Amino acid sequence: MEPDNDVTLSAWYRATRTDTGGSEIISAENGYVLRALESAETWDLYSGMIKSVVFAWIIITVACNAGLNVEGGAEGVGQATTTAVVQSLLAMLVMNALLTGVFFFAA
Repeated sequence: MEPDNDVTLSAWYRATRTDTGGSEIISAENGYVLRALESAETWDLYSGMIKSVVFAWIIITVACNAGLNVEGGAEGVGQATTTAVVQSLLAMLVMNALLTGVFFFAA
Protein backbone atom coordinates (compact mmCIF):
# COMPACT_ATOMS: atom_id res chain seq x y z
CA MET A 1 0.00 0.00 0.00
CA GLU A 2 1.54 3.28 -1.14
CA PRO A 3 1.03 6.50 0.81
CA ASP A 4 -1.59 8.79 -0.70
CA ASN A 5 -1.02 12.55 -0.85
CA ASP A 6 -4.19 13.17 1.17
CA VAL A 7 -3.28 10.66 3.88
CA THR A 8 -0.88 11.43 6.71
CA LEU A 9 2.11 9.20 7.26
CA SER A 10 0.70 7.96 10.56
CA ALA A 11 -2.61 6.96 8.93
CA TRP A 12 -0.68 5.19 6.17
CA TYR A 13 1.41 3.37 8.80
CA ARG A 14 -1.71 2.25 10.66
CA ALA A 15 -3.32 1.03 7.41
CA THR A 16 -0.15 -0.81 6.40
CA ARG A 17 0.10 -2.54 9.80
CA THR A 18 -3.56 -3.60 9.59
CA ASP A 19 -3.35 -4.74 5.94
CA THR A 20 -0.33 -6.92 6.63
CA GLY A 21 -1.92 -8.68 9.58
CA GLY A 22 -0.44 -6.39 12.21
CA SER A 23 -2.24 -5.97 15.47
CA GLU A 24 -4.39 -2.90 15.96
CA ILE A 25 -3.21 -2.66 19.56
CA ILE A 26 -0.68 0.15 19.78
CA SER A 27 2.24 -0.87 21.95
CA ALA A 28 4.80 1.57 23.31
CA GLU A 29 7.01 0.98 20.27
CA ASN A 30 4.19 1.53 17.78
CA GLY A 31 3.09 4.62 19.69
CA TYR A 32 6.60 6.03 19.36
CA VAL A 33 6.65 5.34 15.62
CA LEU A 34 3.21 6.89 15.15
CA ARG A 35 4.17 10.03 17.08
CA ALA A 36 7.38 10.35 15.06
CA LEU A 37 5.46 9.99 11.80
CA GLU A 38 2.85 12.52 12.91
CA SER A 39 5.48 15.13 13.76
CA ALA A 40 7.66 14.53 10.68
CA GLU A 41 7.40 17.03 7.85
CA THR A 42 8.58 16.87 4.27
CA TRP A 43 11.22 19.50 4.96
CA ASP A 44 12.83 17.16 7.51
CA LEU A 45 13.49 14.66 4.73
CA TYR A 46 14.82 17.31 2.35
CA SER A 47 17.11 18.89 4.95
CA GLY A 48 18.51 15.46 5.81
CA MET A 49 19.25 14.75 2.16
CA ILE A 50 20.95 18.13 1.73
CA LYS A 51 23.04 17.57 4.85
CA SER A 52 24.14 14.11 3.70
CA VAL A 53 25.41 15.54 0.40
CA VAL A 54 27.29 18.31 2.22
CA PHE A 55 28.81 15.84 4.68
CA ALA A 56 29.89 13.53 1.84
CA TRP A 57 31.53 16.46 0.08
CA ILE A 58 33.40 17.40 3.28
CA ILE A 59 34.66 13.84 3.81
CA ILE A 60 35.75 13.47 0.19
CA THR A 61 37.52 16.84 0.11
CA VAL A 62 39.37 16.39 3.39
CA ALA A 63 40.35 12.76 2.67
CA CYS A 64 41.59 13.49 -0.85
CA ASN A 65 43.58 16.49 0.33
CA ALA A 66 45.19 14.44 3.08
CA GLY A 67 45.89 11.57 0.68
CA LEU A 68 47.50 13.78 -1.94
CA ASN A 69 49.80 15.40 0.62
CA VAL A 70 51.08 12.20 2.29
CA GLU A 71 54.76 11.98 3.06
CA GLY A 72 56.73 9.40 5.01
CA GLY A 73 55.64 6.04 3.58
CA ALA A 74 53.31 3.73 5.44
CA GLU A 75 53.63 5.64 8.70
CA GLY A 76 52.71 8.86 6.91
CA VAL A 77 49.64 7.18 5.42
CA GLY A 78 48.46 6.15 8.88
CA GLN A 79 48.99 9.61 10.31
CA ALA A 80 47.29 11.25 7.32
CA THR A 81 44.30 8.92 7.65
CA THR A 82 43.92 9.69 11.36
CA THR A 83 44.24 13.41 10.72
CA ALA A 84 41.71 13.26 7.87
CA VAL A 85 39.16 11.43 10.02
CA VAL A 86 39.49 13.91 12.89
CA GLN A 87 39.33 16.93 10.57
CA SER A 88 36.30 15.50 8.76
CA LEU A 89 34.42 14.88 12.00
CA LEU A 90 35.13 18.36 13.30
CA ALA A 91 34.17 19.95 9.99
CA MET A 92 30.92 17.96 9.90
CA LEU A 93 30.12 18.98 13.49
CA VAL A 94 30.54 22.66 12.64
CA MET A 95 28.68 22.34 9.33
CA ASN A 96 25.82 20.48 11.01
CA ALA A 97 25.39 23.33 13.48
CA LEU A 98 25.47 25.90 10.68
CA LEU A 99 23.04 24.03 8.43
CA THR A 100 20.66 23.39 11.32
CA GLY A 101 20.68 27.08 12.11
CA VAL A 102 20.01 28.00 8.51
CA PHE A 103 17.34 25.34 7.88
CA PHE A 104 15.35 25.62 11.09
CA PHE A 105 16.06 28.97 12.72
CA ALA A 106 16.52 31.37 9.80
CA ALA A 107 13.55 33.58 9.15
